[in-house]
Amino acid sequence: MGTLSEDLKKARELGQNIFVSEDGYDLCVCCKKKTQYKTKTDIDLRTWYVEGCGQLCEDCYNKIYR
Repeated sequence: MGTLSEDLKKARELGQNIFVSEDGYDLCVCCKKKTQYKTKTDIDLRTWYVEGCGQLCEDCYNKIYR
């Protein structure tokens, strides 16, 4: 296993959907906008996280659920 950046690059080359920014923040699973949460942040401490789906940004969450 390499660095986060190396692992992300390899996964993207394989065509995998990766919802993590180069600096370790989750990306919105709908629009891929960088969120305020690091990937290691517990989901119970997050806003706009949907279990079984993933992290959403505030805009996408509001479009879907409001």
